[in-house]
Amino acid sequence: MEFRAHPLIFAVIAGGIERGAFHANVFAGGDIRSGRQDVTHLAVQNAIQVGQAFRAAVIRMERTRCFGSCPAYILIIYGDGRVEYISKEDKKAAAKQGTIAPGAVKALLAQFASAKFLSLPDYLFEECTCRQCTDLPSTITEINVQGTTHRVRHDYGCGCAPEALFELESAIDKAANVEQWTGDTSKRGPAGTTCFQPKDLKH
Repeated sequence: MEFRAHPLIFAVIAGGIERGAFHANVFAGGDIRSGRQDVTHLAVQNAIQVGQAFRAAVIRMERTRCFGSCPAYILIIYGDGRVEYISKEDKKAAAKQGTIAPGAVKALLAQFASAKFLSLPDYLFEECTCRQCTDLPSTITEINVQGTTHRVRHDYGCGCAPEALFELESAIDKAANVEQWTGDTSKRGPAGTTCFQPKDLKH
């Protein structure tokens, strides 16, 4: 049976290859039961493929400009720990490279799972039904695991996004240690903003 990526792949990867033989049953339909000592050949094969999917995972996050001094860049994190940073402020600057521990990638994938990332929609300013604020940046987060890709565009001017999405975006920055390239960004941000409720929420 061919292994195919599934939303629960994130939970499998987060669980680690050492438990992959059990978790692979979720995807492959293998005859594995909690507590059994024997492991079918099918489940072992799928556990190996889970490990391959982990190493092939790609996380991409882009932060856009705002009306002000918001940092703008692209981060790409690979399952093997490679990191790429591309500045969108200085287009002449070469891409930067770094590395993180495989465990840090695994922790990020676990956070994608806990945030239920694959079920999240886009949060676009022009389609927002919650509080709206002008002149704020956006973050575009994408993950690809074994051919399954999901992207979420998060306009910070839309108040509908869950806290888990903000936390995931911050975790990606932290895992990559992005401030080694951007410097301290704590004093950078929009020059100002105006907030309001969309018309369909007004009484």
